[in-house]
Amino acid sequence: MTETVNISAILDSLQTGYDKRVRPNYGGSHVDVGITMHILSISSLSEVQMGKGAFTAATNSGRAAALNTNTGGGGDEGGGEPSQDFTLDFYFRQHWKDPRLSFPGLHGLHQLTVGSEYLSRIWVPDTFFANEKKSYFHTATTANEMLRITNEGEVLRSMRLTITASCPMNLMYFPMDRQLCIIEIESFGYSMDHIRLSWHAGEKSVAIEQGVSLPQFRVLGYRRETIIASTSTGNYSRLLCEIAFVRSMGYYLIQIYIPSTLIVVISWVSFWLNRAATPARVSLGVTTVLTMTTLMSSTNAALPKISYVKSIDVYLGTCFVMVFASLLEYAAVGYLGKRIQMRKTRILQLQKMIEQRKAQHLELSHEGPDSTDHAPKQTNHRIGSKQSVSKYVFFY
Repeated sequence: MTETVNISAILDSLQTGYDKRVRPNYGGSHVDVGITMHILSISSLSEVQMGKGAFTAATNSGRAAALNTNTGGGGDEGGGEPSQDFTLDFYFRQHWKDPRLSFPGLHGLHQLTVGSEYLSRIWVPDTFFANEKKSYFHTATTANEMLRITNEGEVLRSMRLTITASCPMNLMYFPMDRQLCIIEIESFGYSMDHIRLSWHAGEKSVAIEQGVSLPQFRVLGYRRETIIASTSTGNYSRLLCEIAFVRSMGYYLIQIYIPSTLIVVISWVSFWLNRAATPARVSLGVTTVLTMTTLMSSTNAALPKISYVKSIDVYLGTCFVMVFASLLEYAAVGYLGKRIQMRKTRILQLQKMIEQRKAQHLELSHEGPDSTDHAPKQTNHRIGSKQSVSKYVFFY
């Protein structure tokens, strides 16, 4: 009971002359805030996701939802808009030193672990996520937040957050693409003269839980970076956590690539059908063309409306051209067959006319000359007939 009273007395003594509105070392050196992250899960990474609400730009909603113990992020409910984003659940830890919170280490007491309610009584960094769309602060069964204070005034604040952040994607190589999604951490109001963010544990500042996976993506790795963000109000320290993803091809191979290949093969069946089988060839060609059109439409419906050509567009476009070419092949064969048949009919008509001329010539030759005056005239008639036939043949 004595220890409880002493700890309570220590906590009360820390508030003597303490002003949480002023940062540590105000007027002196800047405050170094160390950041570590432990990613528990990545629940979604979507090219087009219809959210429950339309959220404002990151520089507005993110700064307005600067992390503190009383806000849980959020966004206005309303009509959703297509977006490219990803959602992750992680432990977010901040380390800084506040000399005003130092206390004498009595009886081996060098660290205090207190309830998150005490956060409302001390100064905390105004950290926020610059590319955040919405955030959720977990409160089941109590607020998922921890506070530790050492006797030297070093403070550790840890909380569990679920963040949905924007992730602009380049889909030129879709679905054989790789995406890089970034979490941007920054101080809202304190410039680099007051707060400087850094990765607290170096290479171990970011950790991803074993077994983190997505239905369509695999996590390749991550890297950390520290940059300076320049705005009209000053220069701010910003941390970047870049997570690389590679898309799994299994779904698209089964649902798109194999079916489209089989549709092209089916369209080739018309090459082995009889040219006279018009209903079978027309129905097969039209069916394959419509199927390819439906497949292309359903594929693009699940993607954002982008102006450049994707890898899958090239493949499906090639399949569509091949299917459509097989339908045009039947039309070309039908037209050429009709032309050939017309030529055969004309040749047969010419042959029939020649035979008729020959028959008439034979009949005249068997009748014999009735008079000498008629012979030259018949001869001229036959010569004229042969010349007319030869001209007719040459015309055709």
